[in-house]
Amino acid sequence: MKRPAIVHIGRAAQWVLRLFNPTDGVSPVDADSLPTVSVRKNRSGTADSVTVTKRSATTGIFDCSYNPAGEAEGDAFTIKESAVIGGTTYENSWEFTVIAPERGTDNAASAQIH
Repeated sequence: MKRPAIVHIGRAAQWVLRLFNPTDGVSPVDADSLPTVSVRKNRSGTADSVTVTKRSATTGIFDCSYNPAGEAEGDAFTIKESAVIGGTTYENSWEFTVIAPERGTDNAASAQIH
């Protein structure tokens, strides 16, 4: 599962965090402790929390879920993941934008046709 680039209003962003041995970059490895994820909304820090869960019976795979609160169309979120492996901290950042699920090209809400 790739990290989402777009999240619809009212939906949670879900992704998988995979960790690999830093010496070979290939072998899955567990973090020293549960990885942490911080959130910035429109370049400002938030108190929002991301749920990070170690996938059972696996090595180096963590499921992440974040449900933004009070988001509006056009909000930009930066997600910063942090994991400690063998006493060294590794970080990764990525972004997503919030959009309305039923938006037309003229910026007016439009109905879905099935």
